[in-house]
Amino acid sequence: MTPLDAERLYQEVMNFRPWVLSQCGQEADDVLHEAFLAVWRMSRRQLIEHPIGYIKGVIRFMLCQYIRTLCGKRRGVELDDRYPPPLHVKPVTPEQLHAKAECRALAMRTLDTLCARDREILTRFYFEEQSCGQVQKEMHLTETQYRLMKSRAKNKTAERFRKLSLQRRFAKAA
Repeated sequence: MTPLDAERLYQEVMNFRPWVLSQCGQEADDVLHEAFLAVWRMSRRQLIEHPIGYIKGVIRFMLCQYIRTLCGKRRGVELDDRYPPPLHVKPVTPEQLHAKAECRALAMRTLDTLCARDREILTRFYFEEQSCGQVQKEMHLTETQYRLMKSRAKNKTAERFRKLSLQRRFAKAA
């Protein structure tokens, strides 16, 4: 994929901006940027021949993921100890609690391997739940710098998490 093709693909993605803005507000640029990166990577690896045809499907999928995470957060906030959990919530077993604790510890170790700036961006956005604009203002970043840094930090985190979890699996198997 040439830089000219990448630019054209990015323009096609940005054509969906008004629609995505109406669906998810401030997070629209993040959703669009992630969609662009996903389609661009697939076309660069030659997994798809016509990347422009895949844009709409990828954006729809990412919006569904975004809405699911919002609904999950809202359900978590709305649930109260005074009321029993909904019927679709399965009881948690001790094994599941242990697996979740291991995963949380692995995620914290993964965050510790990142540079301070990447860790700060991810911590502010995901753990402290600050808005994009708030993080940009406090860290003195432009919107583009913020999106690129957050995207890179997420990719580094995912890659390192994968490596650490594989090392952990092999260590348990041995």
